Amino acid sequence: MQHVYQLLALRAMHKQVEQKPPRLAVVLVDMNYPKEDINPVRGTLEECIALQCRLLEAARRLGMPRAILREGYVVSPTFDALVAAAGPDAECVLKWEHTAFGSAQFVEFLDRGGINTLVLAGYELNTCLYKTAYDARRFGYAFMTAEDIILHHTMGEMAMQGKIEEGIGFYRKNGECYRTAKELMAVMERTVTEAATN
Repeated sequence: MQHVYQLLALRAMHKQVEQKPPRLAVVLVDMNYPKEDINPVRGTLEECIALQCRLLEAARRLGMPRAILREGYVVSPTFDALVAAAGPDAECVLKWEHTAFGSAQFVEFLDRGGINTLVLAGYELNTCLYKTAYDARRFGYAFMTAEDIILHHTMGEMAMQGKIEEGIGFYRKNGECYRTAKELMAVMERTVTEAATN
């Protein structure tokens, strides 16, 4: 993993990741955990998963690259449904670090598509999703997300200490964080359509 970090740091230092025009990819993080372990930041779990499926289906319709990341070999029916929504041409990445950027396969996926903006969804608010968003900014990528497609651990520190809003604050401050997936998908569609006409 260290050589991947070194390459990304060098690239960011030389500003090789261009922020304009945006080239988007949907990145779904670690939704392979059992339902009893995960809670959405907004709404119910069923609503959150349905919105994630809609996000992936919208990305397919728009011809956007999609990456499905999972940590370890755990799978669940929820994960299978999301993989199906992403489609057969989605990139499936097995990762062993909190951050997606620890995976050479993930970095190659971004390079191959010329991606400079990540549309993030998934688990978990202050670990894997957070580390991926943090490293995106660290290495010169932009990110966008929505509060109702982010999940946290049922018994996690943020939930137990009532700090969900504090956790969401990072995403609001460092990326584009919308209240709803509906808003996010509207921005996503507008961005892709504008890029196609320019």
